[in-house]
Amino acid sequence: VLIGDEPEAGMENLMEVEIPKDVEEKLKELDAKEQEQMEKDKQECEKQQNESPEGLER
Repeated sequence: VLIGDEPEAGMENLMEVEIPKDVEEKLKELDAKEQEQMEKDKQECEKQQNESPEGLER
């Protein structure tokens, strides 16, 4: 990523840039969905391990 020598006014620190409310809400929604999917995947993995403990597969 190439950043110019002089950032525009208000862009000096990207951690302090205003994020539009609709974008912020969408990001929070996507984050919640991702967390939910990760938890679901984790539970499915644990369920599979409990059904077939390592070393007992045929």
